[in-house]
Amino acid sequence: MHITVSGRLGSGKSTYCKILAEKYPFEIYSTGTIQRGLAVKFGVSTLEMNRLMESDTKYDNMIDDEVVRISRETTDKNIIFDSRMAWHFAENSFRVFVVVDPGIAAERVFKNPRGAEETYADADEAKRMLLARGKAENERFRQIYGVDNLDYGNYDFVIDSSYAAPEIICEKIYVAYKNFKDKNAGTDILISPKSAYPAAPVESLGGAETDGYAEDLRNGRELEPIEIYIYGGCFYVADGHRRLLAALRQKTDFMRAVIVKRKTENEKSPYADTGEGIKILRGYEEDAGFTYSGRPDFY
Repeated sequence: MHITVSGRLGSGKSTYCKILAEKYPFEIYSTGTIQRGLAVKFGVSTLEMNRLMESDTKYDNMIDDEVVRISRETTDKNIIFDSRMAWHFAENSFRVFVVVDPGIAAERVFKNPRGAEETYADADEAKRMLLARGKAENERFRQIYGVDNLDYGNYDFVIDSSYAAPEIICEKIYVAYKNFKDKNAGTDILISPKSAYPAAPVESLGGAETDGYAEDLRNGRELEPIEIYIYGGCFYVADGHRRLLAALRQKTDFMRAVIVKRKTENEKSPYADTGEGIKILRGYEEDAGFTYSGRPDFY
């Protein structure tokens, strides 16, 4: 079975593909690799190929057809497809999506720009532009393919790259890949506790239950998933604050999560009040002895 790896801009997905390929090993096929092959076939430069793709979706279809062909003809090989849409076309694949806190993604891209299209005045501008690019890119995919690339339900495994070392992330991906059996099993989501922004103040949680969850973690027992919803690319806790606090106190790298919808699009959040939102975050930081690297947009 092949692996397809997609992810949010700035998530580092190509880095993880390279590490997986070197360590296990796999052969990598990326959209860029296939695109360069088409450029050679048509006798044009890579830049010219980019322009052709911008003006005519038939070239996207050619890339997609290549993904289908490769996946069918290489069932005996270990292959990773590093591509936004390979999950939709590669046959019999383990579908991975890499997520990242928007603020951390912006810092990464701002500090390590890749060409003129990723040059920004500061990290705040990078964050705004990355979110806008991701939204525009996804809308393009919806128009061409009729699918939502950012719907986590399309994937078998979703992992947060915001805080853990690349080697740990790759190990989690590989273990999940080896354990994968059933495409109908639902989506397994692993996020860093530091990526889940709380809505309930620490002082409202009480101590006993939180201590019980901490004991479970110390004894190697996995906690029940927390419930989260997504807004502006960030994760917000809908239910499971005591489990979250226990995981933060124990310095847990990952915890399981399930995605739920907000009650209503106009649901009031503590982050609507900037002062209250910052107070909540600082309460968790002081209690668990850490600092959020990312910050949600207060809305």
